[in-house]
Amino acid sequence: MPIAGLTNIAVLAAELQRTLSGHVLLPNDPRYKGQSQIDNGRVQLNPALVVLADSVDDVSKTVRFARKHGLRLTAKAGGHSATGYCLNSGGIVLDFSLMNRMHLDGDTLKVQAGARWIDIYNFLQAKGEGLIPIGGGCAPVGVSGFVLGGGYSFVSRSYGLSI
Repeated sequence: MPIAGLTNIAVLAAELQRTLSGHVLLPNDPRYKGQSQIDNGRVQLNPALVVLADSVDDVSKTVRFARKHGLRLTAKAGGHSATGYCLNSGGIVLDFSLMNRMHLDGDTLKVQAGARWIDIYNFLQAKGEGLIPIGGGCAPVGVSGFVLGGGYSFVSRSYGLSI
């Protein structure tokens, strides 16, 4: 269900923003356009709000908020969604791009939902451990969407799927 009226949008955005460490973007925010578009220019969907989550707590609060207000909620990890599944019209896009921290523990890399493959490749190269992730061949692809989509990689024939 889309949000009706600019006043209602602003009121709801302010209500949600008070509870988050991240940011709530309205269509008049300069950052909104970059966060509400994907790499396929043919997909033109206009969410009422974009939430830049900065923590797991932000994610759970946004999900509860959307449910409370009956708003459609879609998740955007990398924005490399050819069909626009990460966007919607009139609802909330939960953007994970601020949640891109990672930690190497032995030979296990732990990453947050907003990490993109380029982030991981750069991180692992800087560590110099010689580790090769079962990752995407397109650097700006989000890890979350890649893994949820099955995770077929250019090294999958040797090492399996990333899932």
